[in-house]
Amino acid sequence: MRNKLFLNCGVEQKQTVFLLNDTQIIMESFLEDINNVLNNGEIPNLYSAAEDINNVMEAMREENKNVPGYKNFGDNDIWQDFLTKCKSNVHIILAMSPIGDDFKRRLRMFPSLVNCCAIDYFLPWP
Repeated sequence: MRNKLFLNCGVEQKQTVFLLNDTQIIMESFLEDINNVLNNGEIPNLYSAAEDINNVMEAMREENKNVPGYKNFGDNDIWQDFLTKCKSNVHIILAMSPIGDDFKRRLRMFPSLVNCCAIDYFLPWP
């Protein structure tokens, strides 16, 4: 499966840090995905193929087979459980320089970089 980060966090419940600095942002679509994860905990259409969704569902059922009542969960309940676990286990660290127009433009385009983050300044704001 191509979505190893979310599978580790959602199915196996491993605490995971995703570290991204501004020199690694080759395409602005990277920040669009980060913005979506920060805002609602998921990337739209990441699991667009039915096979991917079925693989996640089966992995969740297998991982939680000993949890009382989990066998009675419907697909929607299992999916929500997966997203909840992803939200609690994925931690995103963005390291960006506040100098330059790229930073200002990115903050305007992707408001979750401000609204859904704890900002830690290491140097005085320019």
